[in-house]
Amino acid sequence: MSPTDSDLPFTLNRLQFPVSLDFAVTINKSQGQTFDRVVILLQEPVFSHGQLYVAFSRATSREGVKVVCIEGAKQGKMLNKSTTVQDREKAYMCSDG
Repeated sequence: MSPTDSDLPFTLNRLQFPVSLDFAVTINKSQGQTFDRVVILLQEPVFSHGQLYVAFSRATSREGVKVVCIEGAKQGKMLNKSTTVQDREKAYMCSDG
């Protein structure tokens, strides 16, 4: 059946949406896996810098990593929760500048 069939007593219009298969996993669940593209959703700060490393290192290339920060009370502030961060001045999550 196509829109050009003249046997139909009505006009057939079709609208097609581009749909892609996507899925989500937690940072811990993604450990040991690799992906072509990774979107890291940071609604809250990650538990430790090790989790952040795992999240960023899942993509096969730097171009395949996208970071989405949701504005919140904790975002953009200095986090001193991790005791293993050598340079605390660089321990910002989604800072404005």
